[in-house]
Amino acid sequence: SRMRNFSLFGAAEVVSFLISCHFLQEACAQSSINMHTPLLRDVLTLPMRFFDTHPTGDALSRFGNDLETVSMFSCEEI
Repeated sequence: SRMRNFSLFGAAEVVSFLISCHFLQEACAQSSINMHTPLLRDVLTLPMRFFDTHPTGDALSRFGNDLETVSMFSCEEI
């Protein structure tokens, strides 16, 4: 009877851990979307003269690398 109780407790712990991991992953994904969407919208609505003076690759590289770093650290902090 005692072994059965420990087994049930262990199974419940595993299930609750998996559920919490799922919600944590969802929260990280949503926070990343919330950061990326406004910045992407702003970059796509910049005037053409911005792209004439700034290489497109530099802007995309900065956008991608910086946001990836912020997303990674924000998910680690959650």
